[in-house]
Amino acid sequence: MGNLVDSSPGLTARHLAELIQESFQEIHGDAERVSAIRSPAPALKSLYKKYASWEWRYGKTPEFDIALRKRFAWGEIDLRLKLRNAHIAAAHIYSDAMNSRLIRDIAEIMKDRPYSGEALAAAIKELEIEPGEPIMIEEISDWLLAETP
Repeated sequence: MGNLVDSSPGLTARHLAELIQESFQEIHGDAERVSAIRSPAPALKSLYKKYASWEWRYGKTPEFDIALRKRFAWGEIDLRLKLRNAHIAAAHIYSDAMNSRLIRDIAEIMKDRPYSGEALAAAIKELEIEPGEPIMIEEISDWLLAETP
């Protein structure tokens, strides 16, 4: 994965769009050009407003007692923890990592665990992992050990 400008200096969005259109026409033949909608219908506006809202996309944000954040080479982790009697009552992770399943599993396995770096690191290492994930698990575990009591 990389930036197209790195391999083709001077490339612009307009030029890229033209190249894509030419490629499409070579494969599929001429096609009718569709212009953008300048003034959407009222029904479309209300749907856009609903589905673009923060509440629809993310839901209600619960209050958290602990917030930890770290940028790794593979993505950022923003960990939010709600504690009850020194145990994790709720865990939520916001992340731009490509492996959303692993991120979701990490948040799930933290629930009901003691709030300690050792307990959290051990819990994460219990997860069933796939190729490429051991590095992520190790880095997150090390981070939790360093950042939590």
